[in-house]
Order: sequence, then structure tokens, then C-alpha cells
Amino acid sequence: MRELVEEIGIKADVEELMPVMRTKRIERYIFGFDGDIEDFTFPDGEIKAVRWMNLDRILEQQKDKDAWCNVITPEQETIIRDYIDGLS
Repeated sequence: MRELVEEIGIKADVEELMPVMRTKRIERYIFGFDGDIEDFTFPDGEIKAVRWMNLDRILEQQKDKDAWCNVITPEQETIIRDYIDGLS
């Protein structure tokens, strides 16, 4: 939760987060954001920019291993698609 505010300036309640992946070192969540891209800020300077991308585009682009350091696994894709379907 703290990371969302520190890195992209977005506040969310823990109940809004859907876990996608969790290891000893990494936790990955998704949540429905009903706002504009201009709502994102970068208070700590760690992130420089954000952009909207649909899941299919992400999956296609992540094939370039030099451009993407974290990829969505097939299991994570299923979780994400089910979550997105539930938003409709």
C-alpha cells in the first residue's frame, strides 16, 4: 500500500487489491483504477512514466526479454483475465 503512494501517488484500500503472485521477495497485485493517467505522480522519482496498455499488448510486448524484466506467467494471466471480467 505504501509503495503505491510512494511510487505512483495512488491510494487504494487493501480490500481493492487482488493478489496475482507472491514470493519471499516479490508481491504482485492488480486493482481496478477508475481515474485518468494524469492522476499518477512520481513522488520518489523511482518511476518516470506510466502508460495504459491492455493485457494482450503487454503479453505481446513482454516477449522482448530485454525490454521487460518481469513477465506475466500463464497462471497470472488467468487470474488477471478473471479479475478484468469481474469488473464488467
